[in-house]
Amino acid sequence: MTEIRLNEVFTLSYLLLLLIIVAIACPLFLAAGLFIYPILGIMGLLFSTLLIFFFTYFCISKFRKNLVIRITGTKVLIEDEKGSPVREFANESILGFFTYDYLKKKRSLIYFKFLLKDGSRFEIIDSKISDKFDPVANKLLSKAVEDLRSALNMTLVEKNKLRSFLKIGDCRFSIDEMKNIY
Repeated sequence: MTEIRLNEVFTLSYLLLLLIIVAIACPLFLAAGLFIYPILGIMGLLFSTLLIFFFTYFCISKFRKNLVIRITGTKVLIEDEKGSPVREFANESILGFFTYDYLKKKRSLIYFKFLLKDGSRFEIIDSKISDKFDPVANKLLSKAVEDLRSALNMTLVEKNKLRSFLKIGDCRFSIDEMKNIY
């Protein structure tokens, strides 16, 4: 059994996180502009902006999790740090996954995107925004990708530089290299 530990990650896509931020922040900015600015002026607006940023950060941090990926002979089990399952799927149902090329690039951001036969996708993305290189994290992530690849019996199919530029996984691993899993 292979076990991969990932700290402080999101299980939501980037687009969904952006929509949550917009849904929280925009109404608060509108309310601050309509009600606080006429009473307290520009200082009140700056103070309310600071409060809105902290409130939005607090709401987004509630989605942050520490995950453990357990790969057995027949299934992949993704659990949180308390042991409750987040997602579970059979090894045969995984068409492939995207991730960064941790062996050749100095990168320590976490990104895994699993593509399943039923058409669903499951993403694990890093909660940190900065791309500071951490050699220990890079080594652990490259080992995790190799463990995941060998446990699922997949090979590197292609590298897409545009995906790397957009800060999403540029390496696609799959069992069948002819199958298009986009």
